[in-house]
Amino acid sequence: MTNLVVLVVLASIGCVTAVKHERKVINIAVFLDSDEQNEISILALSSIIRTVYSRTNYLLRPIIHRMHKYEVFKTGQIACSLLQEGVAAIFGPESQDINEIVQSISTSLQIPQFQTFWNSKLKAYHDHRGHGGNELYTFNLYPSPTNLAKALATLVRENDWKNYIVMYENDEGLLRLQEALKHRSTQEAAVVFKKLGDKENYRSMLKEIKRTGMLHFILDCETENILDVLKEAKEQKLLTEFHSYILTSLDAHTLNWAELKGVSSNITAFRLVDPSSNIVKEAASVWTLVMKYSKDYLHPYWNVSDDIDFFNSKHFSEITSFNIKTKTALFYDAVNLFFSTLSDIEKKEALTIKPLSCQNLQKSAHGAQLSKALKKVHSEVGLLSGPINGFDSYGYRKNFQLKIVELDEKRFRTIGSWSPQFADRINLTVTVEDRDTETKRKIQQMTFRVVSRLGAPYFIRKEDPPGIILKGNDRYEGYSMDLMKEICKPNNLNCSFTFEPVSDGMYGNYDPNTKKWNGLIKDLIEFRADLAVCDLTITYERKTAVDFTVPFMTLGISILYAKAIKEPPELLSFSHPLSLDVWLYMFTAYLIISITIFLVAR
Repeated sequence: MTNLVVLVVLASIGCVTAVKHERKVINIAVFLDSDEQNEISILALSSIIRTVYSRTNYLLRPIIHRMHKYEVFKTGQIACSLLQEGVAAIFGPESQDINEIVQSISTSLQIPQFQTFWNSKLKAYHDHRGHGGNELYTFNLYPSPTNLAKALATLVRENDWKNYIVMYENDEGLLRLQEALKHRSTQEAAVVFKKLGDKENYRSMLKEIKRTGMLHFILDCETENILDVLKEAKEQKLLTEFHSYILTSLDAHTLNWAELKGVSSNITAFRLVDPSSNIVKEAASVWTLVMKYSKDYLHPYWNVSDDIDFFNSKHFSEITSFNIKTKTALFYDAVNLFFSTLSDIEKKEALTIKPLSCQNLQKSAHGAQLSKALKKVHSEVGLLSGPINGFDSYGYRKNFQLKIVELDEKRFRTIGSWSPQFADRINLTVTVEDRDTETKRKIQQMTFRVVSRLGAPYFIRKEDPPGIILKGNDRYEGYSMDLMKEICKPNNLNCSFTFEPVSDGMYGNYDPNTKKWNGLIKDLIEFRADLAVCDLTITYERKTAVDFTVPFMTLGISILYAKAIKEPPELLSFSHPLSLDVWLYMFTAYLIISITIFLVAR
């Protein structure tokens, strides 16, 4: 089948060249960063150009400039030189500082610009210019910061996190997380912020976090640094079954999670692009085809042999749907969205695309009409990031759906979804029955560490029989042991357990001087034990430190309340509120006053 596809592609090259003079050339300016993922964007762009060339009378001609995030001073000159080529639209750049310059030039000359990154300054930019959506020339396909913040806040609320630590890498991440905290409930506990810093500082920072005893974390960092942070967290025993993580990166699913072995923590993330969808799989297959047969596949008007040699030197065998990051998918969608909108307009009237100069601020002839159509565009199919139904007054896409995914061994699986239309809830795709089944399966694979305090009749040390040394659970007996045996029977939880006495023989009290617990509570907090079964009194302090089950037995002295028996009222029951002496005093006073008034009247 692959050979047939290649044969068709090669056969079409000749006829393409023969009719090139009849085609309308559409120039587009493309700003790309110099990284591996943007090389995949080159392949995505080439597949679009080839499709447009084979199915229409247009030729998309990209004018690509590779930008470095520090090339701020050259950006204006580069952008103006590209506009002199007569471009119909601008794609990129991704650096926030560089983008502001290109964005300003794009708006001033009325050239549509497509953005594919998290841009928190877009709203402020339009508010500052004062025109809002009346003159919109910037279109951001990435979910808006406000919507992403709502999604994160909703997930935290649905998880019922009472307290958590926010780990962020840079100021942009801090801003992103602060937006999310604006949407949290005021009843929630305080949130602790920790800056990751350099990789060399991960260990010291995570040691500080471990001392807090907190179990829930939000991690905001570059995608390529996620595994490094979690590997160090594993070394610090912060990746156990007691810990939970939420990753803010939309590309966490593209990492090689097989490197992180033996993870029992709950790790949740968001993703905009679904690698299991057919359209994403098909795109990955086509891009692999472009990479393998670049010499024959790519159009001769666009020389990208150097870009394809990059892949050959890296020995990439293929591009899978799990290799496609969000920015590449959004770039692919942006080019598709641009061309489909432009071709729809030109079915009614031809657009004039001419070279522009930044010096005289001459506005484009096609920009206003194209931007007006883009703002109201409705595209339901053909996009890797899902349907797009227009843009708001600030240029953010109106609708999208975030998949909520959970790490299951080596890969993420979808457990729910979130959309701006229903921002206050998570639409779960995993049923309660599925969760219960999975929980039971995990419990059956576990060996619970149970701790108790020696004392009859709950937990007693057996005496070794003559010539026999008892080991393991055989050393102990008592009510606590019988209870765990019953719970772990095959017809109940069907799991195993090991019993150990608490090291210091204490129940568990808090020392305000050292700010530490002892006894059973200490073993639970420090994860030396999973459960504590004992005659332990529930107090307020202990309840704030650990979780208790519903008490199954009541011991000691209880206060009993006797319910009063209601009797029929007596004849003189109205006099009960006052004593007999009071009634006599009142009668005497009434008599004296009456006699006095009578005498005065006489």
